[in-house]
Amino acid sequence: MKMGRFIVDGHVHAQRFAAGPGFKKKQFDKKNVGYNDLALTMRELEPYDNSASLLYDMDCYDVDMCLLLPALGMTNELNAQIVENHPDRFIALCTSEKTTRRALAGEEEWTTELAVQEIDEQLSTGKFAGIGEGIPAKVGKRRTTGQVERMDIIRPFMDLARKHNVVVHVHSGIPMGYPLTHHFWPETLNPMWMYDIAVEYPDVTLVLDHGGVQGWWSEKF
Repeated sequence: MKMGRFIVDGHVHAQRFAAGPGFKKKQFDKKNVGYNDLALTMRELEPYDNSASLLYDMDCYDVDMCLLLPALGMTNELNAQIVENHPDRFIALCTSEKTTRRALAGEEEWTTELAVQEIDEQLSTGKFAGIGEGIPAKVGKRRTTGQVERMDIIRPFMDLARKHNVVVHVHSGIPMGYPLTHHFWPETLNPMWMYDIAVEYPDVTLVLDHGGVQGWWSEKF
């Protein structure tokens, strides 16, 4: 008997955005618009379910299942719906996307406590396999976040993952065009920081998203 293979893509985004109306609403000065303007606008757009195209590609390339990650304004609810529609093809992670949206809109200040509460509620539904993409971070400020401060933000999410016995995805590397610097996800530029977290939480599985050559970490260090 020939041994079979079960192939899982561990980093997939099944949501997409119709960006035109959002950009038009902003009325950008085309000569002065920057990456930061575009990135922040993306967080305000409404995502749509792109799983039909994804399923087509999965069938073309013999991918059996995909792990769905939310990012840049994608919602937990839509990923949960995609998983419910195709439970044999998808599983999903969750994040504190509502807390982030409210903070970006100026409706309330982002706090670790609010973000942890939102993810705790999502994980309690049993619909999600972990936390990610990336450990939630404070939005709305534009100053350098040091290692000690960031570690204190990260630990409550690790405690939450331990409580629910789920995996935590850590963002690493530098995505082109998006403003990820030391003011938001400093560990994306310093993934070695996560060794300390791994030592503190040996029972919680950590996954480094973009952990290969993306962001040139494996080439430079």
